[in-house]
Amino acid sequence: SSSCLTESDFRLRIGLLHVAGPSAGQAASQVHCTAGVRCVIENFDGHALADGARLAVVPINPDGCAWMQRSRLDTTAVSDFPGDGVSLPATDKGRTYFWEDAPLRVPGGIYQLCWCGEAVLPDGTADCPPVRPLDGEAFLAAAGFLAVVGPVPHSALGWTLNCSIGIECILSGIDGYGLQGGDFVSVMQVCGEPSVAPTN
Repeated sequence: SSSCLTESDFRLRIGLLHVAGPSAGQAASQVHCTAGVRCVIENFDGHALADGARLAVVPINPDGCAWMQRSRLDTTAVSDFPGDGVSLPATDKGRTYFWEDAPLRVPGGIYQLCWCGEAVLPDGTADCPPVRPLDGEAFLAAAGFLAVVGPVPHSALGWTLNCSIGIECILSGIDGYGLQGGDFVSVMQVCGEPSVAPTN
């Protein structure tokens, strides 16, 4: 039988174990991005960070980063995020993350951030995939929360806003996160693209 049963049996020091990943402070923190503009997370805090790591965005849920997407068609997934929620490889020695060179077009709210560290496996492959597996494998380290300032589109709530010609148009009941006085909306055929003026 083994003699290695209690702590006192382990007398020989062989070195230090460094665990790469987000710090406890990072895991409890909240970072902000704004819907409609590019989202960049800087000054990410952790130990033994390196370029090539990625962040994945998942819905707030009881299982945290172990959240399992039922399928790629799961409507509770964050498919509206660039890259289906997975960031591009980190830069600045693992301290800067971003989601493509595209604006966020996601509902305002708070999302869970999950970290995947870049490491080369013996077969030469990297264990930080560009697509989060359905069971979250490799993205299981909690890395804080992403607060997206912006409205929740009414289409996502299943209803439509209506105004009538000749009557003052008041848009009320717009829900979202971080909305405040001074925010603007614009009526457009396609968001972000110039609209053609009516002909009559």
